[in-house]
Amino acid sequence: MMISARNQIDADIVAVRRDGVSALLELKTAQGTLMFASITGNASDTLCVKEGDRVIAFFKDSHVLVATGWAIPISARNRLEGTIETVHRGVVNAEVRIRLGGGDRISATVTDDAVSNLELQSGMPVVAIIKASDMMIAKPAK
Repeated sequence: MMISARNQIDADIVAVRRDGVSALLELKTAQGTLMFASITGNASDTLCVKEGDRVIAFFKDSHVLVATGWAIPISARNRLEGTIETVHRGVVNAEVRIRLGGGDRISATVTDDAVSNLELQSGMPVVAIIKASDMMIAKPAK
């Protein structure tokens, strides 16, 4: 499978909570990063997700918010602490590569103005914020 979403992380499903409409998957990477993905009930049934399954969590880098000095409560479940590895600036947007606490790496696309306003630079601690509903799941075929 080839997709355009830059962020693709292998993870194990450690918990599944279902209701009549959706399923909330708790995921853990080999490096120990905990993430949540909210998928539809139909997707949950089609993929036959269960605890212990190995999946690929993927999400677009434009769905990653980058925060510094952040301590306000928000509804997004994925608040991943990390350190900026690189910032590649463009005319309009910039790519920010973030190394998460356990060693996983993700990318975020933010505006060039945001890089300036937040003074983003290599080595800076940040929090990557991703809504659980922005996470997609792929399960390898057997």
